[in-house]
Order: sequence, then C-alpha cells, then structure tokens
Amino acid sequence: MNRITRGKTRPGRLRRLDEWIELAQPVSLKANAWVVDLGIGANPDTTVEWFESLKTTHSGVHLLGTDIDSERVLTAQMATRPGLSFATAGFDVSDVVARSPSLIRALNVLRQYRVDQVDQAHREMARALRVGGLLVEGSSDRAGDALVAHLIRRAEGGLVREGLWFSGCFLRGFAPMLFRDRLPRDLRDQVGKGGALHAFFSAWQASFVRGKTGLGPASEFVASARGLRAEGFVLDLRFVEQGHLVWTPRGGIPHR
Repeated sequence: MNRITRGKTRPGRLRRLDEWIELAQPVSLKANAWVVDLGIGANPDTTVEWFESLKTTHSGVHLLGTDIDSERVLTAQMATRPGLSFATAGFDVSDVVARSPSLIRALNVLRQYRVDQVDQAHREMARALRVGGLLVEGSSDRAGDALVAHLIRRAEGGLVREGLWFSGCFLRGFAPMLFRDRLPRDLRDQVGKGGALHAFFSAWQASFVRGKTGLGPASEFVASARGLRAEGFVLDLRFVEQGHLVWTPRGGIPHR
C-alpha cells in the first residue's frame, strides 16, 4: 500500500502546525520523548525546521524523519545531528524508532491515495504510537497558509478520531470554504449536501456572514469561530487569536 509521493515541499510550509504542536501538545514533547515526521519528501527542510523549533524549548526530544524513498533519506541524512535522525520506512515506523513515539506528523502524505485506503493507512501510521500518543494527518496548501489535519489519538481500545484542526494566516482573505481543498483525503468530498461535514461547514459559513467585522480576515476568522461555538459546536478556541481552531465533536470526527 505504501507508495512514493511527489515529495514536493518548501521551507515554512508546515510552520503553523509546528506552532500549534508547541502550544497545544506540550505533553507530547516532554523530556526524552520521540516524535516522527512521516514523509519528509524530496528534501528535509520542513523536518529540520520542526527540529530547530523543538530544540529551543524541548532539548530532550528526539525527532525522527522518515520516507519510503531511500534516496530521499540518504540526502536527508546529511542534516543528521544530536536529536535529529532519518530512516527509511513506510507508514509503519515501528522498526525504525528506538521507543514508541508520542506524536507522529504526516502532512501531505495521503493526497494521492484512494478514500477507501485512508483508514488502513491511519492504522499503520498509528501502530508505533504509545498509548495516548497522537497522529496528526492532513494537508496544507503549497505556501503553508491554510492547513487542516485529523487529530487521531491512540487509546487502549483502538484509534479515536478526536478532532479536526484548522489553521491559516489568511494573507489572501478568509472564508470557511478556504479550507475545503485542504481537508484530509477521506473528508475532501464530504462538505457537499449529504456529506459528513456539510452541517459543520454550512453553520460556519453562516456564522462568518453574520459576524463580518470589516476589521480584516484574521478578525473575521475569530468572530466566525466564536459564533460557531455559540451555536453548540464543540470547539477548542484557546489559540484562535493565533489562527488555530480545533473541532472536537462528541463521538469524534465522522467517517462519511
């Protein structure tokens, strides 16, 4: 099932996710924890950037970057240093980590896969996680201005699709549908009528229209998120001022 992806990336593309992990997942970054960047791509820029960000406040964390393409890994290994290493692996990284990771980041990895392959990929990715560990799987636009990702927790009884993370800097404006094409692979076609995300996006759009502030797209994002929560949607808005929103519906993120 594993396949080599296009591997295109650029510096700064995942910086918003790195920021949110630092803010919202401190337990995952405790001393001596292992974290994995699954799918480093044609060059390790975003992996090295994550490591540089981590080491400023979490010097004991070890970051392992992986890719199924051994040539990419060989190139990336030139960036190896204490706390940062690289290994060839597919979705299941169990054989290449020294200890069970507390967090796995897998961005822009599944976009070329079929929808019916996603659940299996998630299970394989999460196999190495410690109990309580988090898989962050999703996609971003080319510049890293808009990102969406599944937050999948490994529990004692299996995997829990506990939330959906949205983040943007809104340099080209904001509207909820800005995120539609950035949705994880299995959710991309679920915004339309009858889809699992239809009610959520419809309510978010309505909240956006009602809450237009005229103060700019960042303010309108914040206002729309607060309006959505006022309607009863379960949202984590702790870092909404920084452009991060997490939807955590009761029962988890629906499949279809």
